[in-house]
Amino acid sequence: GGSGITEAERHQIQTNKTNIDNLTLTVNEHTTSIEDILRRLAQLEQGGSGGSGDIGETFKFKSLNLNLASDNDFTFPENLIFEDVPFHVKSLIRSSKISFVSDYLYNYRVSNSNSIMHSDKNRNDIFKICNLVENDLKNEDCFEEFEREFSELKTNQIYHYAMQAKSEDYLKTAKEEISKLDLDKLSNRLFSKANVILECEDIADFIVKKYELEISELKSANEIIIGNIRQSYANLMDDYNKLKQKNKKLKQKNAKLKDKNSKLKEKNKILSDKNKEILSSRSWKITEPLRKMKKGD
Repeated sequence: GGSGITEAERHQIQTNKTNIDNLTLTVNEHTTSIEDILRRLAQLEQGGSGGSGDIGETFKFKSLNLNLASDNDFTFPENLIFEDVPFHVKSLIRSSKISFVSDYLYNYRVSNSNSIMHSDKNRNDIFKICNLVENDLKNEDCFEEFEREFSELKTNQIYHYAMQAKSEDYLKTAKEEISKLDLDKLSNRLFSKANVILECEDIADFIVKKYELEISELKSANEIIIGNIRQSYANLMDDYNKLKQKNKKLKQKNAKLKDKNSKLKEKNKILSDKNKEILSSRSWKITEPLRKMKKGD
């Protein structure tokens, strides 16, 4: 009763549990390789995170077969936030296939203000988490294959949480950790983020440079948008002029057809008047018996 869960919610939870128990990572018509999943994990700044860059937002749904965890002795690192990240990286590496399921099989409550995730005091844990992930990749002998993706993941996370930590100690460690990376492996956007960390003098300077980078990115994005709008406008004007020219030709053609139609009407009137004249003539009436005789033959 103290949990505040209604009977309907309890029934839904049981239904979801059954669905999860029946879910495997190998039986699904929509599958993708482990390499693709790890690369998707690295591209946080581009997908599904609403711009927050939060590791936990990479996958809106995370469930795995219990046997996968028990058979591989997976555990969560203790006394750390972001503790699910190494766990999920291990599961991604060890799984033969990953399935994406569009259904919501469980609800995640985010309203707990006492959650450790709502505190800015533990942001330094991201360094330990990144090191754990790096060690796991090396232990699985796949670090070289995913070094670029890992470097981008690490840079993005360290940069993101620097703003929340707002600590000189965090910034010092961030500089040390970013210096260990091969920056040439980073995308242009993350390369700029890494340089903000490396070049700033203190946390206040970091905040200034961070906003300058964001303003620069917004200006670049704005220029692209304006360029696209101008190009779209130019294309529309080009289409408009083509349609205008086509309309002009159609009007000219229509005018010619009207003139031709008028002449045909005039010719038709002449023929009609002539026909009436013939039908009302004396010779036509006199020859009517002959026409009937001929028709009788």
